[in-house]
Amino acid sequence: MKRSGDVFANGRAHVNGVENFCGIAKSRLTKLRGVRKEKFYLHLKETEWSFNHGHENIYKLLLNKLRKSPL
Repeated sequence: MKRSGDVFANGRAHVNGVENFCGIAKSRLTKLRGVRKEKFYLHLKETEWSFNHGHENIYKLLLNKLRKSPL
């Protein structure tokens, strides 16, 4: 039986994926020269969304979401 400390992958979650996301987020925030504390969460969530959907046609994805739930 493996200890939980020996696991570096659990389904889709993988250490390399987490490290990759952290690198992208750090790079993005560096380009912005930092953000206000109140806006940090929003920037992080935007980076997460882009990371998870970067391979898709973002225009069509947003259009479908807005059609389902209009503002």
